[in-house]
Order: sequence, then C-alpha cells, then structure tokens
Amino acid sequence: MPRSRRKGHEQDVEKLVRELESASGVGTQDIGEAGLDKNPIIKITKVVLQGALERRASEIHIEPMTKGVRVRCRIDGILHEIFSMPRYVHAPLASRIKVMAEMNMAERRIPQTGQIHVRFGDTDFTLDVSTIPTTLGEKFAISVSAKKDALIGLDNLGMEPAQLQALRDLAQSRSGLIVVCGPRDSGRTSTTYSLLAELNTVERQIVTIEDLVACGLPGVNQVHVNRLAGLGYLAALDAFSMQGADVIMLDLIDGPNTANAVLGAAQDRLVIAGMNSESTVESLINLVEMRVDPWLMASGIRGIISQRLARRICDKCKQDDDPPLEVLTALGIGEEIINKPDGGKIAYFHRGVGCDSCRQTGCSGQIGLFELSGMSPDLRARIGTEVDLNDAAKEAIAGPNLRQDAAAKVFSGIISAEEAVRAVS
Repeated sequence: MPRSRRKGHEQDVEKLVRELESASGVGTQDIGEAGLDKNPIIKITKVVLQGALERRASEIHIEPMTKGVRVRCRIDGILHEIFSMPRYVHAPLASRIKVMAEMNMAERRIPQTGQIHVRFGDTDFTLDVSTIPTTLGEKFAISVSAKKDALIGLDNLGMEPAQLQALRDLAQSRSGLIVVCGPRDSGRTSTTYSLLAELNTVERQIVTIEDLVACGLPGVNQVHVNRLAGLGYLAALDAFSMQGADVIMLDLIDGPNTANAVLGAAQDRLVIAGMNSESTVESLINLVEMRVDPWLMASGIRGIISQRLARRICDKCKQDDDPPLEVLTALGIGEEIINKPDGGKIAYFHRGVGCDSCRQTGCSGQIGLFELSGMSPDLRARIGTEVDLNDAAKEAIAGPNLRQDAAAKVFSGIISAEEAVRAVS
C-alpha cells in the first residue's frame, strides 16, 4: 500500500478522535459508552479495520495502555504498530467492536469470542474476535481470514516438484493419516485447505472439524467445535465416522485421546490433521509421549508435512546482498558453494532494502518452506521401540528437508538469507 494512503489513515484517525472528543465533551476522560452512538467512533472502527486489511494483516491487536490505546497488526508474520490513540477512545471502540461481533457489550470480566463478516474490495473476510480483561481494560485480538488466502492451491504453496508429487501421491490413499505440523502462523491452514480443495469431488464425502472454521468450502461439511455444548473433537470424530466420511480434516491433535481417536479413524478413511510440533521427528516423538498405540501409529501414518512461512523479498526494493558467512553456514551453505577458486562468485544473494511499498521492511508477502516425510519400513519398525527415530526419519524425507528448502529459495532470490535463518530457527 502506498505510504501516502497509510499516512492518510493515520490522519483520518487523528481527525476522528478529535471529533469524538468534541462530540462527547469529555476531554481526556474515559467516556465509557457515551460516544457509542456518535458517528466518529463508527468511523474510527472502520478506518482501523480498513487500515489493517489494506496492510494484509493476519491479526489485529487492540491493547489498552497506561496513557493510550495501541493498535498493532501482524503483517507477514511480524507485529507492527499502525495506530496510537488517546486512552478515552478505548471504551467506545471496545463497545463498537462488541456490537459488530455480536458479543455481550456489558460483560468486561471474562473472555468473550465473536465473529465479524466484512467485505473489502472484492474479498470477503472473516474476523474472529476474542477479548480478555487486563489490568488496564479489555484487550482485543482479531484473527483475519479470507477464502482466497486459505485456498491458494497446492501449486502455489511453494513446494518443490518432488514434494508436490509426493504429497499428491499420499493424498490418493484411501486410508491413513497425513500430519501437517508446524508452529503457530506457519501456514498449516492454507496447506490443509488447498489439499482438501484438490480432493473435493462429488464421489468423496469430505468433512472438517475445526476450532475456528477458516472459510467455507463448497461441498464440504464443516463443523465448528463447541465444547460448552458437548461438541468437541472426539464427539465430532465419532459422529462423522458413523456417517461414513471418506476424508476427515481435523485442525489440531490436542492430546492423547484425540490422537488415538484420529489414528483409529484413519484405519478405514483418509484423515488430515494438524499438530503444533516443529518437525517430522518431533511429531512422532510427541505421539509416542502421548502413549498412542504404536501399532496404530505404524500402520496409520502415511506421511508428515513440516512447514514454516518466510517473508518474500519485496520486488520493488530488491538489491544484491552479501550475507555474513555465519548466516550462510546456518543454512548449510559453505564457502565452497559461494566462491570460485579464482575468487569469482558462484552464487548471488538478494535482500530488500526497504521502500514505501513494503513499509520499509524489505519484505512483501510470504512463501512456504516445506519438508515432507513418508513412512519407510525402517521408520515404521522403530516406532514403539527404544531405537532413535532421527536417522530413519531423515532417510524417509521426499525431496529437500526444511533447511535445504529454505536455502534453495535463498539461491532463487525469493527470500533473503537472514529471513531463511529466522524462519527455520
């Protein structure tokens, strides 16, 4: 987004804050809900949300501070402060967001959740809103999701050809478990939704069980987990299994009971499930530590995808780079790969120096880094034994491992060396 437009948003907020102060006649005092029906607070909320969406934010955090209100957005995985407002704006802003999210406006003592549906440009967004009371007032976290972001397609995730073909082969299995693992904000939703979209045919009954449904998938039965009503992961798994689902997607294996139920269901249907683990080996170790039946693991797991998101170099400020040797070494790139014996260069590197288009970050957009492991006979045999899994897991990787994939994207000029190290560390 051009810097002039970003500056315009900031000026709009400042102007609207002054209007709110004038309309309420309260100066810097907390106006509570007095300004809720005044036009300025509606406009302030709109400008804040619009500013976040224009910046491609995946999260919006509205935080009460001692002397003000801070609005931060997570853009390409990194938090940036985009607005700062006087303290007295917090209460009416909180009330306005609660109204939009159909939450209890009067309740400030306990956490709440709600949802807002908005259209910006030609894109429909779902904003999942959560609140939590702090010593300075309610903090709001708003998770932003759009169908076009979740359904970018397997070909556009950033996988190497060998990885992509291996994943498509795994997805043709009639039964078994495909684990998609990675830390928070690693792109698991885009991978699982893109995989489901490719599997979605009239011959297959596909269902999803999610804590928060990221977006609607035509032809797919989706369930939003409601633990208070007794609809948790286990209840939904049992119900869909009884209804003969061909493919089940569960967004998170959250404990031993869920893990055993998922692997049990995977004996006669394809299951795709997420895990909060860092690598293929860690996923297997976590399942072992959950005391999951070793036979179910060995017979049920078809493959594990480990992934991260890295920030792309901004094309508008891309320049040559000479990263420190220790950064390259961390990616497994030795000096013999970089320099010729006569002193010439073999490899060239790039980075973004920062411009108005990328908010001086040097980065614009994200791309996935992947490691895909199948289940070799040796790896299956080691599950449930005291034998170390590392060597067998490394041999089962189809294509590059996570660090090698990051290095390949550095050589291709897609990401900088420093960003690659940050993403895989």
